[in-house]
Amino acid sequence: MPFAMFQVIPPLFERLTEVTLDRDATLFSVTGLDLEADGCYLIFYQGVKTTGGDTNLWIFFNRDTTAANYISCGLANQAGSFSARYFGCPVISGPISANKTVFALIALMRCADGYPRAVAMSSSSYSGGEAFMTTAVVTKYITNVKEIDFWHGIDYGVGAGSKMIIFRRRL
Repeated sequence: MPFAMFQVIPPLFERLTEVTLDRDATLFSVTGLDLEADGCYLIFYQGVKTTGGDTNLWIFFNRDTTAANYISCGLANQAGSFSARYFGCPVISGPISANKTVFALIALMRCADGYPRAVAMSSSSYSGGEAFMTTAVVTKYITNVKEIDFWHGIDYGVGAGSKMIIFRRRL
Protein backbone atom coordinates (compact mmCIF):
# COMPACT_ATOMS: atom_id res chain seq x y z
CA MET A 1 0.00 0.00 0.00
CA PRO A 2 1.58 3.28 -1.04
CA PHE A 3 -0.09 5.36 1.69
CA ALA A 4 0.00 2.84 4.54
CA MET A 5 2.08 5.17 6.70
CA PHE A 6 -0.86 7.59 6.90
CA GLN A 7 -3.12 4.88 8.30
CA VAL A 8 -1.08 4.61 11.51
CA ILE A 9 -1.23 8.34 12.29
CA PRO A 10 -4.05 8.85 14.80
CA PRO A 11 -6.55 11.66 14.29
CA LEU A 12 -5.36 14.93 15.78
CA PHE A 13 -8.80 16.12 16.85
CA GLU A 14 -11.87 14.51 18.38
CA ARG A 15 -15.43 15.82 18.40
CA LEU A 16 -16.16 17.37 21.78
CA THR A 17 -19.73 18.58 21.23
CA GLU A 18 -22.34 19.36 18.62
CA VAL A 19 -25.21 21.69 19.48
CA THR A 20 -28.15 22.90 17.39
CA LEU A 21 -30.43 25.66 18.71
CA ASP A 22 -34.07 24.63 18.94
CA ARG A 23 -35.33 28.21 19.40
CA ASP A 24 -34.15 31.78 18.81
CA ALA A 25 -31.64 33.11 21.36
CA THR A 26 -29.63 36.23 22.15
CA LEU A 27 -26.40 34.24 22.73
CA PHE A 28 -25.55 30.82 21.34
CA SER A 29 -23.39 29.33 24.10
CA VAL A 30 -21.41 26.18 24.71
CA THR A 31 -20.15 25.53 28.24
CA GLY A 32 -18.00 22.84 29.82
CA LEU A 33 -14.87 23.76 27.89
CA ASP A 34 -11.34 23.90 29.29
CA LEU A 35 -8.93 25.46 26.81
CA GLU A 36 -6.01 25.12 29.22
CA ALA A 37 -6.46 21.33 29.43
CA ASP A 38 -7.52 20.75 25.82
CA GLY A 39 -4.88 22.93 24.17
CA CYS A 40 -6.93 24.13 21.20
CA TYR A 41 -10.34 23.91 19.57
CA LEU A 42 -11.62 23.84 16.01
CA ILE A 43 -15.10 25.31 15.85
CA PHE A 44 -17.51 25.01 12.95
CA TYR A 45 -20.29 27.58 13.27
CA GLN A 46 -23.35 27.88 11.05
CA GLY A 47 -25.58 30.70 12.17
CA VAL A 48 -29.00 31.88 11.07
CA LYS A 49 -29.96 35.48 11.81
CA THR A 50 -33.60 36.06 12.61
CA THR A 51 -34.14 39.80 12.63
CA GLY A 52 -32.60 43.25 12.26
CA GLY A 53 -30.32 44.95 9.74
CA ASP A 54 -26.75 44.12 8.81
CA THR A 55 -24.68 43.23 11.88
CA ASN A 56 -21.39 41.41 12.41
CA LEU A 57 -21.01 38.08 14.21
CA TRP A 58 -19.21 38.46 17.55
CA ILE A 59 -17.55 35.82 19.73
CA PHE A 60 -17.28 36.13 23.53
CA PHE A 61 -15.51 33.96 26.08
CA ASN A 62 -16.77 33.01 29.56
CA ARG A 63 -19.82 35.32 29.30
CA ASP A 64 -17.54 38.37 29.20
CA THR A 65 -19.75 40.47 26.92
CA THR A 66 -17.83 43.71 27.48
CA ALA A 67 -16.90 44.59 23.89
CA ALA A 68 -13.96 46.79 24.96
CA ASN A 69 -12.24 43.73 26.50
CA TYR A 70 -11.55 42.40 23.00
CA ILE A 71 -9.84 43.52 19.83
CA SER A 72 -10.08 42.03 16.38
CA CYS A 73 -8.73 42.72 12.95
CA GLY A 74 -9.30 41.21 9.57
CA LEU A 75 -9.36 41.30 5.82
CA ALA A 76 -12.76 41.53 4.17
CA ASN A 77 -14.23 41.15 0.71
CA GLN A 78 -17.74 42.55 0.79
CA ALA A 79 -19.48 42.33 -2.57
CA GLY A 80 -16.14 42.70 -4.38
CA SER A 81 -14.76 45.53 -2.24
CA PHE A 82 -11.58 44.60 -0.31
CA SER A 83 -10.56 46.25 2.94
CA ALA A 84 -8.54 45.79 6.10
CA ARG A 85 -10.49 46.25 9.32
CA TYR A 86 -9.69 46.90 12.99
CA PHE A 87 -12.39 46.58 15.63
CA GLY A 88 -12.35 47.41 19.34
CA CYS A 89 -14.73 44.47 19.86
CA PRO A 90 -14.80 40.70 19.17
CA VAL A 91 -15.94 40.64 15.51
CA ILE A 92 -15.35 37.13 14.15
CA SER A 93 -17.29 37.41 10.86
CA GLY A 94 -18.62 40.01 8.47
CA PRO A 95 -22.17 41.33 8.19
CA ILE A 96 -25.29 39.17 8.33
CA SER A 97 -28.81 40.29 7.42
CA ALA A 98 -32.13 39.02 8.76
CA ASN A 99 -33.06 35.58 7.42
CA LYS A 100 -29.51 35.09 6.11
CA THR A 101 -26.71 32.76 7.19
CA VAL A 102 -23.06 32.79 8.19
CA PHE A 103 -20.52 29.98 8.18
CA ALA A 104 -17.29 30.28 10.12
CA LEU A 105 -14.36 27.95 10.74
CA ILE A 106 -12.54 29.09 13.88
CA ALA A 107 -9.30 27.92 15.47
CA LEU A 108 -8.99 28.86 19.15
CA MET A 109 -5.94 28.39 21.33
CA ARG A 110 -3.92 29.97 24.11
CA CYS A 111 -0.79 31.54 22.72
CA ALA A 112 2.66 31.95 24.25
CA ASP A 113 1.54 35.14 26.04
CA GLY A 114 -1.08 33.06 27.93
CA TYR A 115 -4.14 34.67 26.34
CA PRO A 116 -6.69 33.04 24.02
CA ARG A 117 -6.70 33.94 20.36
CA ALA A 118 -9.27 32.98 17.76
CA VAL A 119 -8.55 33.00 14.04
CA ALA A 120 -11.44 32.56 11.60
CA MET A 121 -12.40 32.24 7.98
CA SER A 122 -16.02 33.08 7.29
CA SER A 123 -18.65 33.59 4.66
CA SER A 124 -21.87 35.50 5.31
CA SER A 125 -24.89 36.86 3.45
CA TYR A 126 -26.08 40.44 3.93
CA SER A 127 -28.07 43.13 2.14
CA GLY A 128 -25.10 44.05 -0.09
CA GLY A 129 -24.43 40.48 -1.24
CA GLU A 130 -21.84 38.06 0.08
CA ALA A 131 -19.02 38.83 2.51
CA PHE A 132 -15.85 36.82 3.04
CA MET A 133 -13.57 37.58 5.97
CA THR A 134 -10.41 36.37 7.63
CA THR A 135 -10.26 37.65 11.21
CA ALA A 136 -8.38 37.31 14.48
CA VAL A 137 -9.76 38.06 17.97
CA VAL A 138 -7.80 38.40 21.20
CA THR A 139 -8.62 39.30 24.80
CA LYS A 140 -6.19 39.99 27.62
CA TYR A 141 -8.80 39.76 30.36
CA ILE A 142 -9.05 35.98 30.66
CA THR A 143 -6.62 33.12 30.21
CA ASN A 144 -8.72 29.94 30.19
CA VAL A 145 -11.82 29.65 28.00
CA LYS A 146 -14.60 27.67 29.71
CA GLU A 147 -17.49 28.95 27.54
CA ILE A 148 -17.92 30.28 24.01
CA ASP A 149 -20.78 32.62 23.15
CA PHE A 150 -21.81 33.84 19.68
CA TRP A 151 -23.91 36.99 19.22
CA HIS A 152 -25.49 38.23 15.99
CA GLY A 153 -25.67 41.86 17.09
CA ILE A 154 -29.27 41.96 18.29
CA ASP A 155 -31.37 40.38 21.05
CA TYR A 156 -32.82 37.04 19.91
CA GLY A 157 -30.90 37.40 16.65
CA VAL A 158 -29.42 33.89 16.72
CA GLY A 159 -32.03 31.78 15.00
CA ALA A 160 -33.32 28.29 15.63
CA GLY A 161 -31.30 25.85 13.55
CA SER A 162 -27.98 27.60 14.19
CA LYS A 163 -25.34 24.95 14.79
CA MET A 164 -21.94 24.67 16.46
CA ILE A 165 -19.57 21.70 16.29
CA ILE A 166 -16.45 21.84 18.46
CA PHE A 167 -13.44 19.58 18.11
CA ARG A 168 -10.62 19.49 20.61
CA ARG A 169 -7.04 18.44 20.24
CA ARG A 170 -6.76 14.75 20.95
CA LEU A 171 -4.76 14.29 24.14
